[in-house]
Parts: sequence; structure tokens; C-alpha cells
Amino acid sequence: MLNPTVLPAVFLKAVRVVRSPLVREKPFDVVMRDTGSPLTEGLGQPPPLGGLVLTQELDDPSVMTAMSAPTGEPVLAHRPVELGHVAVFTSDASKWAKHWLDWPGYGLFWSRAARLLARSTGQEMGELRVEQGAGRVEIVYDAVDAEGKPIDLLHVPVTVYAPGGGEPTRLTLHQTGPGRYSGSARAPRSGNYIVIARPSAAGVPLPPLLSGTTIAGGAEYGRLASDDRTMRRIAEVSGGRVLDPAGEPDAAALFDRGTIAPRRTRSPLWPALLGWTLLVFLLDVGTRRIAWDRLLPERGFEAARAASDAGRSVSALRRVKRRQKRSGRTLGEEDAERLRLEARRRRFEAKRASRLAGRRGSGGAAKEDTPGPKPVDESREEEDRGPSSLLAAKQRARRRFEDNDDGQEQNDPA
Repeated sequence: MLNPTVLPAVFLKAVRVVRSPLVREKPFDVVMRDTGSPLTEGLGQPPPLGGLVLTQELDDPSVMTAMSAPTGEPVLAHRPVELGHVAVFTSDASKWAKHWLDWPGYGLFWSRAARLLARSTGQEMGELRVEQGAGRVEIVYDAVDAEGKPIDLLHVPVTVYAPGGGEPTRLTLHQTGPGRYSGSARAPRSGNYIVIARPSAAGVPLPPLLSGTTIAGGAEYGRLASDDRTMRRIAEVSGGRVLDPAGEPDAAALFDRGTIAPRRTRSPLWPALLGWTLLVFLLDVGTRRIAWDRLLPERGFEAARAASDAGRSVSALRRVKRRQKRSGRTLGEEDAERLRLEARRRRFEAKRASRLAGRRGSGGAAKEDTPGPKPVDESREEEDRGPSSLLAAKQRARRRFEDNDDGQEQNDPA
């Protein structure tokens, strides 16, 4: 980071640079640099100049600083730009160059500068061709003079401008034959490629040349005419037709699909079946392994319980009905009531007798157990009384009611 204590010094230096004079009117001797510039070749040492405009030398290899002041400021500099040249002379041609007026090289210097900076007359010495290759552009320059003789030993720098902008490609063509110079550059994209050649002979520039080529975006654009042979071959192989574009569309039956064979495709069914199988398997596992009754509401349980009780009641009624059918005769309501009362009376007497027997045993008065009433063998009595179907039905009904009443008394608390 910048030290704050040196900020005043930085500002003072900037102020001094801005306020320093941009013109220095003081006689100085011109320094001739060995740059091979065509403007100073063979001129010798020029007279001193009386002043100049202060500039800085441009850090560019294409710039030729042919003259400078003893302190390093450029006096004469030039560089090629596209098809031409630009130059700068930081002194003048009258007041500061009054000693140059009597110098023999004064007229030669300015005439060379005018020729170098003037627009090209278009009289190129030779022909520049650009051809397409496999991902490259081939550049060929045939140099000939006005009499058609080849020109050898030329220095031919070339600049290639690719499509889409960007940094241009620079290269130097090499001599491959009498007056022929060739080279190549990469051409990775489709589009227009512009090539500028600036030949020079022994440091003397020759008129520049301009050429270019266009690389198509696809292989189908490489032909400028229709390939009828390939088209007919495709029609024969595919069963198609070659139509005359100048004919009637109705006669050609362009939309007639009668001659087109139907195309059928078969798709496998197992992916869909596999999906349904997995779904059914999950549903089966869910119905077997998941307790769905826990997820149901309480009212559902009550309804299910009531339905179950109703089902049991219906089943019991059906069993009674079947038994009554087997008995042969259906008892009336009066008979049933009489039998129920008689069964209740007998149970009451049997309970009372058991209580009396218990009291006697606890008081110690009786040493032996009092024998209770023997149970009546109803089946025996039924056999003694005879095969009366009505009596047998009554006895069976009485036993059934006694069994039902005993079950109710066991369920009720004592």
C-alpha cells in the first residue's frame, strides 16, 4: 500500500510534470540511429536543430525512431499502419531548421518522407493469392517487375486479419522459387480472412498488396452447383423420385401417400408391467402388514362391533329355528312361559335345599351328609312315559330354557 507520508511528494511530482514546458527551444545536435529507416539511409549527419516538441518514444517494435535528441526525445519516428505509413517530426522545417535549408540532404529527406507517407498508386509489383487449406490459409506472393521478371531477395511481412476481430496474425513469407514467396496461417473459424503484404527490397518498401479469402461455414457451401448425380443416387436407394422443379405441382402428386409403405414399430411391454407389478406388490404388503384398524376412527369400531353382534344374533336365531324344525312341533307362547316358570321354581327349590344342608353341616348337629335329592333322569322318564312326541318336545324345550336361564344367572352377580 502507498505510504500516506509520501503523498505530498507524489502530488508535487505530478504538478511539476504538468507545469513543465512541452517545447524546448535550445539548439542541439541530432542523433542518427542505425534503424535501417528508408528516410535516413545515406543522408549522413544533418545540421543541428533549434528546438523540438517534447514527446516520449513509443514502446512498439514496429516503430522506427530514426532521429532523436541527445537527451533521448524522438525527433523522427515512423511506423506502418494497415496499407500505409505514419511519421512524426517533432521539430519544424523553417524556424528551428534554418540550418537545414542549406543542407544538401534537405530535399532528399522530405521527398523520401512524401513518397513513404503518400497513398499507394495501386501499381503492385506482382500478385498476392490466398488459398484455403485444411484448417489453414495458404498465402502465395509472386513478385515481378514492370518487365515481368521475377524479383528475388525480398522481405515480405504479412498480416492476417481473422473474422470476429481479435489480435491479427503476423508472419513472414519465405522464398520458395524465382520470385515466389509463400507461407501459411491458422484459420480455425469460418468467415472472411484479409491478408496484407508489405514487401520491401533492400530496405526500400514496395507497394503493399491486399488479398483475402472466405471460408464457408459448412461443407455443403463448398459447391456452387447442384449435384444431380448424387441426388439421383439417393432417390434410387431410398425409393424416392426426382421431380422437375418447373413442372406442375398437381401432376407430381406431392401430397399423395398411397405409395408410401406404412411403418410399424414395436415397443416392449415389460417396463409398464414391471411398474404395475411393483405397485400391486406394495399394496399387497400394505394390506397384510399394516394394522389399518388402528387408523380407523372409534365410530368405525363401534359400527363393526354392532355388525358383528347382529351377525351372531342372526346366527343364533337360525340355529333355534333349525332345532324347532327338527322337534316336529312348534311350542306356543303360553307353553314357553309355563315351562320357563316351572324351571325357575325347580332351581329355586334346589338352591334352598343346598343352603339348608350347608347350615346343618356348619352347626355340627348332623354327623353324616344329608343326601340331596336325586337328579331326575329325564331321558328315563321319557322312555317310561312313552314315545309321545308332544311330551318329548316339551321336555327338550324345558331343558333348553333351563340352560339359558342358568347361563344368565352365572353372568349376573350373586
